[in-house]
Amino acid sequence: MKDFFEQNAQEALRCLEALCAIPSPSHAEEVRARWCAQTLRQYGARQVSIDGAGSVVCADWARERNNVLVMAHLDTVFDSGTDLTLRKDGGIWRCTGIGDDTVNVVAVLLLIKAMLEKGARPERGVLFALNTGEEGLGNLKGCRQLMRDWAGRVGEVISFDLYRDEVYTDCIGSKRYRISASCEGGHSFHDFGRPNAIAALCGILTELYEYRPEPGTDTTYNVGTMRGGSSVNVIARDAQCLWEFRSRDGGALAAADAHLQAVLDRRRREGVTLRCEVVGERPCRGEVDAARMQSLAADCEEAIFEETGVRAKRAAASTDCNVPLSLGIPAVCCGLVRGGGAHTLGEWIDVDTLMDGCRAAENLLKRRLKSI
Repeated sequence: MKDFFEQNAQEALRCLEALCAIPSPSHAEEVRARWCAQTLRQYGARQVSIDGAGSVVCADWARERNNVLVMAHLDTVFDSGTDLTLRKDGGIWRCTGIGDDTVNVVAVLLLIKAMLEKGARPERGVLFALNTGEEGLGNLKGCRQLMRDWAGRVGEVISFDLYRDEVYTDCIGSKRYRISASCEGGHSFHDFGRPNAIAALCGILTELYEYRPEPGTDTTYNVGTMRGGSSVNVIARDAQCLWEFRSRDGGALAAADAHLQAVLDRRRREGVTLRCEVVGERPCRGEVDAARMQSLAADCEEAIFEETGVRAKRAAASTDCNVPLSLGIPAVCCGLVRGGGAHTLGEWIDVDTLMDGCRAAENLLKRRLKSI
């Protein structure tokens, strides 16, 4: 199987270039999903489907229990109007979303192709998925659907995401809100003194930024977007923002939520209507067997090192693994190539590291499946 990846290097680059050109923001991954499903069928996969969340599922080697779920996410962080021009500078390829997570989708496609062509008969079941909704307000919908559909049948999860220098063994939970203020508005001069929705929302944000979370919980907060008003000479009738709390600790997230609600209660005044809607929630880690987690993480680190020479560092992140970890299922997330600039317009990868990354993925899968 080692030779397989070298023989299929051009196929991998063909897939990468094709997928980079397909817009795939969260909640709009359909075209990319259909392309991947068709490609898998062309490779010879027989049990390929698109589930209720729009994820591509390949169940050719799935069994009734204790499957390894291997996945990468289809969605990218920017909307469909983003420039998707692929720029090549030798082995450095630049394109929005190329490393997060398009190149890892390609690696999963190639893993499946290898197993099909080599007639793999693993000792343990494996389920492959190219899932939706990992980014932003996708709210991990693809992984949540997989965990529901395959409840009791998944023993551990491997998610390929980002780059090869880190292995994510812990998760960061989050709670995301849409906060809005509305009022009568009016003329900036003649109606001066009336409540202003933007000013009201800014007062709320100022107080939220004064929050001091419990030390040691790694709790953070951020306002990501803000909009409102209509003109310089109009008292703003409405304003809206997206706000989030993040933490490794579920109790700290609950405390942060209580603080937000208290701020809103204090800031309510006559003439201003405040609303707060939860638009996303990612769970923190639950009770996971330490020995099983250590075994999975160690295999991940060793597989990357053996094939790439890189000693990946353990870290925490908000990924698809939040869902299985919250359910007590061992899960790790790692990338397979050298790259950088995730969530920026200048994102890049070194395509010369892709085959080493595919071999690392095969190495890891072989360790977890015992024999393929």
